[in-house]
Amino acid sequence: MRESTLCYLLREGDSGDEVCLAEKQNKYVAGKLNAAGGKLEPGETPPQTALRELAEEQRVMVTEGQLVLGAVIHFVFPGREHEDLRCHVFIARTWEGNPQETSEMGNPQWFPLNNLPLDRLPQSDALWLQRVLQGEYLEITFQHDGEYNLLGHNLTAS
Repeated sequence: MRESTLCYLLREGDSGDEVCLAEKQNKYVAGKLNAAGGKLEPGETPPQTALRELAEEQRVMVTEGQLVLGAVIHFVFPGREHEDLRCHVFIARTWEGNPQETSEMGNPQWFPLNNLPLDRLPQSDALWLQRVLQGEYLEITFQHDGEYNLLGHNLTAS
């Protein structure tokens, strides 16, 4: 199974917590708002990947101790098991630098947690993202067809 990460930056805004989202420029969710993230390189742990991807995609520096694991998501593609993916979702509340636009992530924007742009996120994110950003740990399995259309899901909170 392939493994990847996402890492959401959270800060306190004028009207509560805000999350940094930017438009993915390529790959599976191109054109959708998302967090920095990507596949594990050989020998990397999920936290190491999250740190590398934050530096590459948003030009911010985070230490492993600043990461909180918010979810583990399994994306399952029946009949196409070679595409199955486990994604480790992290949250960071402290970092060095300011999120910047890169070739992989468009202009970073801050959104209040109570007003996420759900129509601009990947389809399945509307089912879990707000809960994780508010501190709930989730384990989720999503079943998708070959075009990344959501077929079903199973969500466990702890």
